[in-house]
Amino acid sequence: MVNVPYLSFLQNRISEIGSALLFSQSRSVLSLPVTIVEAIRVDDLGFIWLQASRPKQDIREFEQQFPVRLCFFRKGRAFYLTVEGKARIILEPAEKEEMLDWVKPENRMRPGSCCFIKAEIIRAEYHEIEVSGQQTLLEQILAQLTHWLFPQTAPRYKPAAFQPAWRE
Repeated sequence: MVNVPYLSFLQNRISEIGSALLFSQSRSVLSLPVTIVEAIRVDDLGFIWLQASRPKQDIREFEQQFPVRLCFFRKGRAFYLTVEGKARIILEPAEKEEMLDWVKPENRMRPGSCCFIKAEIIRAEYHEIEVSGQQTLLEQILAQLTHWLFPQTAPRYKPAAFQPAWRE
């Protein structure tokens, strides 16, 4: 279980990003492939409830509990989050119905095309990205004027002259 002061921070960051890449760390022959998952919610006990596309194989053939790494990243955000933990595929119909109540209608997948995963947060790493190179309005205007007045053309590709050896 995660320390309580940091849990609310993680809940906010995960809900802000919303989706993640799921990497199964299982050494099993048949394990979940790398997939994009939607974070449905993070509860107060430190579990992340996830919705994923159902793999083509029978879900019951997969290892039901496995180590997992989740990489939360969204373009335009100044941070990313990596979560490691223990995941479990939800197979019980009662738990599936409960999870469907939490999924927003616009994020719902077709019944039968999704599976639900519950991941326990064991370790989380938060990284801020330094946003450098942001231009002021004046710098943007000058850059645009320079681009209009002095357009730079991309170098054109010109194949080298080719003479077959037998024509010489």
